[in-house]
Amino acid sequence: MDEINSNRKHDDSQEQIISNFLIDNYFRKINSTARLIYDDYLQKHGVDVQLENNNGNTINIDVKAQSSAKYINDPRPTFVLELSSYNRYGTKTFVGWFLNEEMITDYYTFVWIHSATVNEKGRIEKVEDIHRLELMTVSKSKLKDYITSLLVGTDVNTIIDEMRANEETRRDIINGVHFSHSPHLPEKPVNIVVHKRILEKFSIGKTGRYFVTKEGIFAPKKYK
Repeated sequence: MDEINSNRKHDDSQEQIISNFLIDNYFRKINSTARLIYDDYLQKHGVDVQLENNNGNTINIDVKAQSSAKYINDPRPTFVLELSSYNRYGTKTFVGWFLNEEMITDYYTFVWIHSATVNEKGRIEKVEDIHRLELMTVSKSKLKDYITSLLVGTDVNTIIDEMRANEETRRDIINGVHFSHSPHLPEKPVNIVVHKRILEKFSIGKTGRYFVTKEGIFAPKKYK
């Protein structure tokens, strides 16, 4: 088996429930052409939702949620951009979705779950269990260009190699952006952790950041 991690199938099932919640309570309310994607090829290439812009062009959106049980009802003010992992046996390296050139994603919709009913394992079982989400839809290209611009004199792959070689667990880039390495895990993942206030710079919409409930879509106050 070549899983990136043993919890991925659980996280995927949570994100499918979240996508189903968002298609009716968010995406179709802001764009009537929005549709969920069930095609395996498109899903594997970073497309959960498609919609058409004003010019009739198709926009591919990848829904990324803090869907682990420990973050549901207790979200962190950051988001993890996956860069590189081994499988749990340490025999194969996987390129994370943020670096994978095969992904055809145009935008990420990052999701934080503030209120949901969960089972005894801390997982959401159905769409009706979701009560309040926070989200930003962020330009993939602008976010990648920004991260690249911060790495003066080096690049992402060099940092990944250096952190693994030295078992370095954290490398700060600027306030709100840092690399994270977990050498104690079998997968030894290296990721970039980005604060919401940074992500918001590259988000779309009048305010960029929204709370979504069954009752409607609400714009929160800006960060200080």
